[in-house]
Parts: sequence; structure tokens; C-alpha cells
Amino acid sequence: MLLPLLLTALATPQDAETKPVWTGAVTAGISVTEGNTDIKKASATADAKKELAESRYTLGLSWNFSQESDLITQRKSFGKAQYDRFFTEKTYWLAQSSAEADAQAGVDLRTTLGAGAGRQFLSSDKWNASAELGLTWFNQEEVEAESQSYMAARLAYNLGWKPNDRWEVLQSAEVYPSVEDTNDVYSKLDTRAKATIGDNMFAQVQWVMDWDNTPASGADRVDSLYLLTVGWKF
Repeated sequence: MLLPLLLTALATPQDAETKPVWTGAVTAGISVTEGNTDIKKASATADAKKELAESRYTLGLSWNFSQESDLITQRKSFGKAQYDRFFTEKTYWLAQSSAEADAQAGVDLRTTLGAGAGRQFLSSDKWNASAELGLTWFNQEEVEAESQSYMAARLAYNLGWKPNDRWEVLQSAEVYPSVEDTNDVYSKLDTRAKATIGDNMFAQVQWVMDWDNTPASGADRVDSLYLLTVGWKF
């Protein structure tokens, strides 16, 4: 994709000399019911971040699957990548890209590719808050309809609160309103609560909500996903 090339072009020799370490977490959850009901569910997420003196790399992946008897009731996957380049202590340029497939929402592939600017308002052991604004090329290929492609604005924020060593709450949101047609609006909200249960182990409750003002035929505008998983930090 174009984003890895962009990241390579924007990186500096100073970045390479700092030898940063990737940090992040992976989670997994699975349940199987057999007998009177036959239900299989599985989910996984992975998030990673690398921070340098003047730049930051962020990656995220998620996968969810559910099957009742022989009927697949959910098959959804999502991936994102972002590069931030700080030009002041708290303000940065950014390049971002994402890809998502959601069978039950009638979406074969939804992709974004854009750039913009962001502001890091808070960054401490207890609080983290940032907001971003930019332009994004938005493309959505649907199962039973023609693909939608248009230029959209991108408004986003990231919040983090860690009241103590045991608990952490995270929330991120993105909104993509088309600059060509006000009816075309897509947004995603991701809220997570983590509880540490070991040195590098934690339990996580997650709520992901997608809102599409012009959904695929037969699909609802709002799609919510609730997850309870176990994760490991690295």
C-alpha cells in the first residue's frame, strides 16, 4: 500500500539511531457451546505503538467471528496504520490508512487513506488526550451494490485514563463526513476498559460501534459489538 512508502520517506536518520521499542497488547477470546445449542465465537485484537523523539507509529488489528450451527452470524476484520510527525512539542502532521471487511453489514471492503494534523493535549501517566483533523479518500465496496468512493473530512479523538496501576479506560472515535454529499457519513467508536490481573496480563471489556448513514441494502445504520477478552502487554 501507499502508507508504508510514505512512512519510509518521512522517517529520518535520527529516528533510526534511537532504536525504539514497540509496545502494545494482544487480546483473544473464544467460546464454544454444544448440545442443545451449537455456537462458536472467537475474537482477537492487536495494537502496537513506537514513539521516537519527533515521530510516532501506530498499528491496530481486530478480527471477530461467530457461527450458530451452520450459519455464520458474524465475520468482521479491521486493520489500521498511522504515522505522526511532530513539528512542535504537541502538534503533528499525520498520515493514516485503514481497511475493513464486514460480511453481515454487506461490506466487502471499506478503505481510507488520508492525511491531516493533530494536537496532543494531554500526555501523562494518568491522562492522554489528542484530537485530529484532515482529509481522507473513502472507498466502500458492497456485496450487492456499486462501490462508493469520495473525498471525506476526518475528525478523530483519542482519550485515555489510568486512575491507578490496576485500571485503564481507553476511547477512540473517527467520523468521516463526505465533502461531496452530506448524506454520506461514516463513524466508528471504540471504548475499552482494562483490569490488570498479572504482571503483563489483563482482562478487557470492549464496545465497538459503527454508524453508517447510508448502509448497504438490508443493513442497519448502527452496528454494535461487545467483547470480553483476556490480553497480554508487551
